[in-house]
Amino acid sequence: MNENKIKIDLSTFEGAPMYERFMAEQDPTVCCTGTFNVTNLYKQKKKGYGFNALLCYCVLQAAQQIKEFHYSIKEDGLYYYKNVKTNAVINGKDGQLYNASYNYFDNFGDFYKEYQRVNEYCTNNCTHHDEDTGALISTSAVIAYPFTSFNIGVSKIFWDNFMMWGKYVKKFNRVELNITLRFHHATVDGQAAAKFFNELQRQINLLKRGFIMIDLLLATTGQIVLYVAIAIFATLLVLFIILVPIKTWFVALVSGAHVSMSRLIGMKMRRIPVAIIIDAYIMAKKAGIDIDVVSLETHHLAGGDVRKVINALIAAHSAKIDLSLEDAKAIDLAGRDVLNAVKVSVNPKVIETPMVSAIAKDGVE
Repeated sequence: MNENKIKIDLSTFEGAPMYERFMAEQDPTVCCTGTFNVTNLYKQKKKGYGFNALLCYCVLQAAQQIKEFHYSIKEDGLYYYKNVKTNAVINGKDGQLYNASYNYFDNFGDFYKEYQRVNEYCTNNCTHHDEDTGALISTSAVIAYPFTSFNIGVSKIFWDNFMMWGKYVKKFNRVELNITLRFHHATVDGQAAAKFFNELQRQINLLKRGFIMIDLLLATTGQIVLYVAIAIFATLLVLFIILVPIKTWFVALVSGAHVSMSRLIGMKMRRIPVAIIIDAYIMAKKAGIDIDVVSLETHHLAGGDVRKVINALIAAHSAKIDLSLEDAKAIDLAGRDVLNAVKVSVNPKVIETPMVSAIAKDGVE
């Protein structure tokens, strides 16, 4: 028993009056054409995905949302399918045309695997592929010319919904495609057809490259592997944010005092105040003093005051006083105020004392 397929009891079917009425008509089908913005599909096509595969996937996604598209008319009555399916006509190795049908999948990755598998099967074996797995929405692409619309005739043996399109048309800022839908009025009315067209455009708009890549990864490696990869990526991202002072790195870069990420991470892991060291390093570079970050790190770890040393070097450099980094560090580690020492050298202090009295040998004061 096919759980995906249920035969409709017309005695309890709410749509029975419409079904019986139009099944008695000589021509119970209706054709309608819509113009779709397929710019999104065109962009994905340029990145290597087949345009027809992308559009067939969108057709399935749209039809799956519309209840009326789940009905299928057979010789022995009306059936309802849990899922929908679509098909396309492809060339076999022998040059003949064959029908290839594709099942519904809720993600592009699984659908694309099915699409490639079925096409390869039909091409290599020169045979049709048509399983009774869903309500069919047939498609036919005549891409040799940008047709405005198609008049798809009625068929007493082929009552499924049918879609046709020609070549897309490139305009100034978008790509458009006219699509004709032929539906059987016994199961689909105009309102359902309009709803399908709106949903089809929405699905086309939703199909983004990021979602396609995720779907393909899901189909190729499985959900567990993807979730593990996402968890690892999230963990690394959190660690990166915690360990790497991005703002400090960027400020140093634009200030002409570049410091590598690895150096900053190492400083943070050794609990060295990154902001203080880098600020001092930038000040020195801006003042034209040749210095390296490692020297500042070692001075801090030795218990020195990095800011005072750099300020002293800048003051000495401006006053043209010969003061080396090693000397400044030694003075600072000796417990003296190295900055104040430089200031005294630049502006000597005058020490005032009281008047001094003295008496010469001869008694003169």
